Amino acid sequence: ISFFSGVLFFVISGIFTQIGGGSYSDSGPIVGLVFGQIGTLPLYLISNLVSVLFVAIPAVYFSREEPISFGAAVRILKSKPGRYLMAGILFFVAYLLGIIFCIVPGLAVLLVTPIYVNKIFNTDLSVLDAFSSSFSVVFKGEGWSFVGVQILTGIIVAISTVCTCGVGALFAMPMAAFYLQNVAYNKGLLTQ
Repeated sequence: ISFFSGVLFFVISGIFTQIGGGSYSDSGPIVGLVFGQIGTLPLYLISNLVSVLFVAIPAVYFSREEPISFGAAVRILKSKPGRYLMAGILFFVAYLLGIIFCIVPGLAVLLVTPIYVNKIFNTDLSVLDAFSSSFSVVFKGEGWSFVGVQILTGIIVAISTVCTCGVGALFAMPMAAFYLQNVAYNKGLLTQ
């Protein structure tokens, strides 16, 4: 989906750059960029919803204690797409602001990802309540050891990705997501 989104962006951007006066004009590249972004927005949103499945499938698996098929995961996404989009937008804005203001708050937002996604997919908490309770769970008590486990897991995923020229990420990232959900449940972080 991301590949097709990129191709579509370049096609739309190229067309509107020419309509706006060409690549050497003042407005052509800007018009192309704006309309390229607008044109690929639906594919971008779908891509983000599908990519969240890397973390959502393990969260639902450990919550229900039964295997989740891809079809079941898609049905879950279709059940409350507005909730999941709002959760993603809140997460992205918080991450972006954290990176802009000092990098460390942005990294803190990333560290609550497994807990936050679990609360979004497995509870009826509002998006804001799920976000704030995820922070309170991760950054106190047993949550700090979970932060350490996430950092070590991230290092292992990065090493396996680099050493295999990116192919290892296809296996390491989903395995890491399952492992982190398992650790979160074993530490009791998702029962709070």
